[in-house]
Amino acid sequence: MARKTRRPTEMADANQLLRLTPPTKTKIYKTAIYARLSLEDSGKKDSDTLENQIYLVKQFVKGQHDLELVAVFADNGETGLKFDRPQFNEMLGAVRRGDVTCVVVKDLSRFGRCYIEIGNYLDKIFPFLGTRFISVNDGYDNHNPTSNHDGLTISLKSLISNFYSKDLSKKIRTAYETKQRKGEFIGAIPAYGYLRCPVDKSKLVVNSELAPIVRDIFEWVVNGDSYTSISRRLNGMDIPSPRKYQYLNGLAKHESYATAIWKPETVKHLVKNPVYAGYMSQGKRKSRLLQGLPSLRLPSEQWINVPDMHEAIITHEKFEAVAKVLANKKVAYQQRNANALLDRNEHIFTGIIYCGDCGARMKRIKKVNLTCVTYIYNCPEYAKNKLHACVGAKYVREDRLTEVVWASIKLQMDLCTDMCKLIKKARKNNVVKLKTDNINRQITDAQRRIQRIETLLKGLYSSYSDKILTEAEYRDTKAAYQKEKRELESQLERSITAKAKHRADPITENRWASSLMSFESHQVLTKDMLLALIERIEITELNVITIAFKHRNEYEVLSGEVAEYA
Repeated sequence: MARKTRRPTEMADANQLLRLTPPTKTKIYKTAIYARLSLEDSGKKDSDTLENQIYLVKQFVKGQHDLELVAVFADNGETGLKFDRPQFNEMLGAVRRGDVTCVVVKDLSRFGRCYIEIGNYLDKIFPFLGTRFISVNDGYDNHNPTSNHDGLTISLKSLISNFYSKDLSKKIRTAYETKQRKGEFIGAIPAYGYLRCPVDKSKLVVNSELAPIVRDIFEWVVNGDSYTSISRRLNGMDIPSPRKYQYLNGLAKHESYATAIWKPETVKHLVKNPVYAGYMSQGKRKSRLLQGLPSLRLPSEQWINVPDMHEAIITHEKFEAVAKVLANKKVAYQQRNANALLDRNEHIFTGIIYCGDCGARMKRIKKVNLTCVTYIYNCPEYAKNKLHACVGAKYVREDRLTEVVWASIKLQMDLCTDMCKLIKKARKNNVVKLKTDNINRQITDAQRRIQRIETLLKGLYSSYSDKILTEAEYRDTKAAYQKEKRELESQLERSITAKAKHRADPITENRWASSLMSFESHQVLTKDMLLALIERIEITELNVITIAFKHRNEYEVLSGEVAEYA
């Protein structure tokens, strides 16, 4: 039998149905691009720069109808072996907030090189957050079943990338060490007093502007001046510190360098640096990135020092003289400590005592003589730089500080004991009983009145049905009863709360009182006592001691209890 032609009416009905059926909506992913470069961006257009990575991924995103680009995150100069990177962390924050629902990278190595962490993100973190992840060059898309979704392949790629990174790191480290042993400068910024040679960047030349300052510093040390007095003198002469000099000359861009001043540590590191005697001194820190650890500063015996690699600012004899002066000071200090009656008492004020003017933590200083050891606290910023960082000297002996703090705590304990006695006595007398009875009566009265209103509300509709009340009277009466019921319920809730408060022991519930009473039997000041009771101790000019106790608001609550029972 021949096939019948579909009638025009049927076709019209079908077309109408197609127009009425809504099209299936495609989910749009809020997409972020992530790029990373281990070394600083060279800026070359033909290299794997951040710019090229971002361009490639942007082109990919433009060709995907379900991806909407909302952000670009790029870490420059960050290793792939660690995932604690500024822009990476910012991207994760956006993912957790829901601002980003898809992350796209050029390839897995740009995301990271630690195969364990990569697997953790791909298998656990991103699936848990519902985040789509795409690696363009690897053809990987965790939301596309047709992509390269083989977990073994991804794991192998990550593992190979990890081994490649470690192998490359070892080769680079070996190459750098070879250059160091040949006396070639491989650092980013030369030591204070030197410049890179404009002809040979691996060589150093003397900075004629700074060399006289370096010579003066060495001369002052030979004459017996301390690091602190030298740093104060340099600050007083308005000579830029090494960091400030770098900032002023465009060698460093961090804003903190703009206000950096000379400190004792700066002088100490300068006079111990063999570079000023003509040595190319490098290899002072050991990288432990492959172990996931911060770099380690090596002892001077392990530094790579190659002599006569550039013009010396000071003579070798002067450098040795300074080293001898520093060694003698160290020996003298050790002898004083060895001959003194040292008492290893605990540093109980750690993290509690501050300068009241500049906010710096007060530093504990040990003063040693032949018979005893004395501990004092001073403001380190003023001690190092005087008026450059703080407004005045602060100096307090630890024994006096302990005496003042202990006396203040004892006063608090005595006050707490008196208040607790008053409260306990008041809670036993008739006043408290009368208040409790009054609260119970209020609760009973409120419950009775609420029950009565509920009964009236039930009978109200019957009166309306029987035409005893008009509709308007019914509505008005019902609203009045409901309003009164709400007021009584609120009153009942307040009375129940007041009853619970009278039943509870205000002393054990009060953190100020309970903290003080827990140390009632103590006879000396301890670290635990300070941490539990004191928020902060400040020393201001003229050595005024200010103590801020914890739980001051709880003290006000207990004072209110005492006033209520009075």
